[in-house]
Amino acid sequence: MLELYQGNTIIRSYLLFLQTADAVRKYTDAVLFRHTRVSMIKMRVLELLEANGGTMEPSKIAEQILREAHGVTTLVRRMQKDGLVVAKRNEKDRRYVIVTITDKGRALIKDTLPAGIQIIDRIMASLGEKDAIQLIDLLKVLRKNAYEGLDNISQRS
Repeated sequence: MLELYQGNTIIRSYLLFLQTADAVRKYTDAVLFRHTRVSMIKMRVLELLEANGGTMEPSKIAEQILREAHGVTTLVRRMQKDGLVVAKRNEKDRRYVIVTITDKGRALIKDTLPAGIQIIDRIMASLGEKDAIQLIDLLKVLRKNAYEGLDNISQRS
């Protein structure tokens, strides 16, 4: 596919970026699942919960992982079935649900650290410190542009 755009470096770099993101996501899921039987998205939710004091509303989780609220509701149900989280109605306002990480979810985060290091070592092996800093700077610009695009779309809806 990249061959179609030999003369356009911007398009080629964008397509390569998408292919790379897909490959990294697929590799990460494969390694995590082999070690823990848990997907990357479930680990992301557990890490978010842990970073936010152990509890969050599903809508806040959805914002952070860039998913629709109904998708997060389904994900939380599966995670609750696995014993990784508990979802309960907020006692002060019954309209809201609070998702809380369990001890099993916390233990899974710890158990996953070696697999996470393996993933990072494999994917980032060829980058030195200067390259990593440059990559961070470039990714921040791309993320900012994507978020601005998402904001523009949501304002038009």
